[in-house]
Amino acid sequence: MKRSAELRALSSDHHRALVLAKQAKQATAENEAALAKLWLEIERAYRSELEPHFAIEERYLSEPLMELGETALVERLHKEHRRLRSYFATDADHSLNALHAFGELLARHVRFEEREFFNIAESRLSTEILAAVEHTSEHRQP
Repeated sequence: MKRSAELRALSSDHHRALVLAKQAKQATAENEAALAKLWLEIERAYRSELEPHFAIEERYLSEPLMELGETALVERLHKEHRRLRSYFATDADHSLNALHAFGELLARHVRFEEREFFNIAESRLSTEILAAVEHTSEHRQP
């Protein structure tokens, strides 16, 4: 299914997210320094790309979808966002296993958004709400 223009920027974010997910899932670490460096690179991408993406979805799509009765869909979105955020908490496990788990979760989350969340949003939300998402997505700081 072709993505609507209003959600195209968010959908495009998913390509980069899948690259990060693959990088995390396939990571190998010869030593602690290499693992720490990789986690730092992933965290930078999380803070600059993923977190702003999550914030737009939560700010502009969650409440209107909840009002339309899409509770389970929105609850799953929020639960997965919380789990993804937890990998970047101060006391988070930054082991190789945790990196692989993060990659798996991120890949599953992207598939959920593309196959379910965005499809429901496009079919149920008003043009005005979707236009606000488009405007905000296009005017994010790189």
